[in-house]
Amino acid sequence: RLGPVVGPLLEALAPRVADKQQVLAIGALNAIGAVGTGVGKAVRPHVRTTLPAVAVALGDGKAAIREAAMAALERWVAEVSFEPMLPLLPTALGMEAPAGRASALRWLCTHTAQLDGAAEVRPLLP
Repeated sequence: RLGPVVGPLLEALAPRVADKQQVLAIGALNAIGAVGTGVGKAVRPHVRTTLPAVAVALGDGKAAIREAAMAALERWVAEVSFEPMLPLLPTALGMEAPAGRASALRWLCTHTAQLDGAAEVRPLLP
């Protein structure tokens, strides 16, 4: 298990998600997913700083990068649940790439069943 002090590591990995080299971007996404799993529930404070870059990668033109981004998000959802990721939805749904919006909507539909009726939706409001 990794310790909860992974902020500098995640800060270094997040920009690599948008790298032009596909192998580097996929490696960064895989590492972000692994850090989420390795840290466990203590990774929750890093959702806001790390996962927006992963959400943007859902709109990448390369299917392999979109798949790696989805896998990283799934690993984090398994650790911290879906609710802390609600603030990512405007970013994920606001991208120009149709494939990215479709991926984000599929992800959203898959996880909305986890939310209770009293889920905090304030972060979604403008």
